[in-house]
Amino acid sequence: VVPWEERPALDRWLGSRLSRAVEAVTQALDAYDVVRAARELEDFVDDLSNWYIRASRPRFWAEGLGMDKLAAYHTLYAALRTLSLLLAPFVPFLAEAMWRNLRTEEDPESVHLADWPAPLFRDPVLEGQMERVREVVELGLAARNRAKIKVRQPLRLLLVQEKPEDAAIPAELWALAKEELNVQELRLVADLSPARVPRLVPDFRRLGPRLGAKAQAVGRLLREADPQWAQLLLEKGQAELRVDGETVAVRSDEVQVSWEPAPGFVVEEDVTGAVALDTRLDEELRALGDLRELVHRLQLLRKEAGFEVTDRIIVGYEGALSAVFARFPEKIKEEVLAVELIPGEVAEAEHVADLEVHEKTGRVWLKRVRRGG
Repeated sequence: VVPWEERPALDRWLGSRLSRAVEAVTQALDAYDVVRAARELEDFVDDLSNWYIRASRPRFWAEGLGMDKLAAYHTLYAALRTLSLLLAPFVPFLAEAMWRNLRTEEDPESVHLADWPAPLFRDPVLEGQMERVREVVELGLAARNRAKIKVRQPLRLLLVQEKPEDAAIPAELWALAKEELNVQELRLVADLSPARVPRLVPDFRRLGPRLGAKAQAVGRLLREADPQWAQLLLEKGQAELRVDGETVAVRSDEVQVSWEPAPGFVVEEDVTGAVALDTRLDEELRALGDLRELVHRLQLLRKEAGFEVTDRIIVGYEGALSAVFARFPEKIKEEVLAVELIPGEVAEAEHVADLEVHEKTGRVWLKRVRRGG
């Protein structure tokens, strides 16, 4: 078994989160607060399923049995085994079914004969860091939703307005956020000014009496001012403009400043922080979006055909979708467990379907590779 201290941060987070659940459920049951105990279990199952397992799927499906894959297996096993013990007082038959699939020869025959679990270890710092990463993911997903762009479409950049503790968060945790949001780069910034443009509205009731005839010219220049000038105005309380060859000082109380997302950006903020998502698409990103969508469709076809999740397959293809197959053959084979991609029809195919991916149409054939054949 891979020692906990040698496992990736994601695994160590789940170990700490599991221990927190054990502590919380035990305290609640000791206080006869069954509702609170059940809610703690619900929260843990949500974290296990919708965060840990989602983030670990590539590790579970990796080739061979490397240390990273073993660490993921050992971590998930520990979580499920402990969860079966915690669930036993609430759903005894489900817990028993889980236990019988997980127990070793040294374990009691029934979950109801096993000892109540003890916490493994706690790492509050790591738990706090993961919570911050998940907050950023939530903001990023909200930005995608606002822009009406599916997560399967890769994007170039997410800017994150940095908090003091963000610099200490390990790169491998930020990598989880990048993967979950499907962005190529996640960048911590002091502010979101690169993704915002100022909207400056002159207050002529103040400018007019002071500047006279120059007020209208100042107003026109204010509407064209760049973000750096607007930021200087807000920070210093005044900033200068050149009007007809003359330097004119403008005070912050003479201008109403608001910030809008720059073209190609969506800004999302709440009490947890702020992010800016670059939504601009180039040819490379569109091609990667085609790849992700095609892989998704092929995975649905595998399920529709009744294939087992471990079945290796052969895929045939024709039509405009051929360009996607030709551009990303190895990635497609890796994602859908295909041993071969064949242009054209596959003999004795078990499933045939017509597909359309972002206006690219085509037909695909799926056939299982028989074990031993």
